[in-house]
Order: sequence, then structure tokens, then C-alpha cells
Amino acid sequence: MSPEEIKALRVQLRCTTKELARALAVEPSEVSGWELGELFPTKRSVDAMLELQRRGPDAIQRAPRGKGVKLGLARLEDPRLWELLRKLCQHPTLFDATLKLASTYEDPAAAD
Repeated sequence: MSPEEIKALRVQLRCTTKELARALAVEPSEVSGWELGELFPTKRSVDAMLELQRRGPDAIQRAPRGKGVKLGLARLEDPRLWELLRKLCQHPTLFDATLKLASTYEDPAAAD
């Protein structure tokens, strides 16, 4: 694949260099190198890119967007979490509604 084809693939998949790298299990610097023509992808990477192209934009796992997005234990630093927790403790209806909503999400502890 040429550098232009790799750039076009990223546009088609609507993904960042980091997201494409994650999908291909390579470093983002490799993808950047391919796009600049300084490095060349392996056959395995080219085959994986062709498979991603076949599957389309939904094949890319999206990185959280936005300034300062924190996940996991880093979320404990977010004052909004503590505000939410205070509200959950104070308002039983909100607590019940939140439990119902949370049941539609996978429990990260269950993935271990």
C-alpha cells in the first residue's frame, strides 16, 4: 500500500493515526511513517488494513474524545463523579434510574 492509500484508508475509516495503529496492533509512529513514506507496512499489516477497509468505519475501536477524558481509577479525580455520588446517595429515584441504566453496560470487573 502506498502512503496515499494508507491516508485515504484512514479518511475512509474516519479514524486517527492512533486508532488505526491500535486496530493493527502497531505503534502510531509506524502508521505515521507509512503515511510519510519513511516506512513500509508488512504484508500482515497490509492484509489487516484491507480487512478493515472491507469492514468499514465500524471496525475501528474509537478512542474517547475530548479534553481530559479520564477512565478507570483516574476518574476519581473528576469532581463531577463526587457530585454525582452525592446526588445518588440523596435521591432514591435517581439511584434506581441509574441502576437501571447501568445494567445495560458491561461491568469492567466482570471482564477480569
